[in-house]
Amino acid sequence: MYKYVDPKEIADKTGLAFPHTAHCLATGEILVSCLGDEEGNAKGNGFLLLDSDFNIKNRYLIAKQSIFCFSFLSLLVIYHCWLLYQVGETRT
Repeated sequence: MYKYVDPKEIADKTGLAFPHTAHCLATGEILVSCLGDEEGNAKGNGFLLLDSDFNIKNRYLIAKQSIFCFSFLSLLVIYHCWLLYQVGETRT
């Protein structure tokens, strides 16, 4: 195990809880879908962003509640397009 990210630290810094699925981004960051919030509400619309050393960077919330984070793929596509825009690349 490289590093343990404490659930209490996640909740304190982001209000998110129940980390579920991790995805490595092209930037070296890690995006983790979270199934709920610190109060136990299973909203399924929160995403935790970690840096390459597993430090908490930020959180993303999608506007409406998503059942089982099905909008996670959409968020990855949007984030990827945003990254390409930042470096000036266009793809068709």
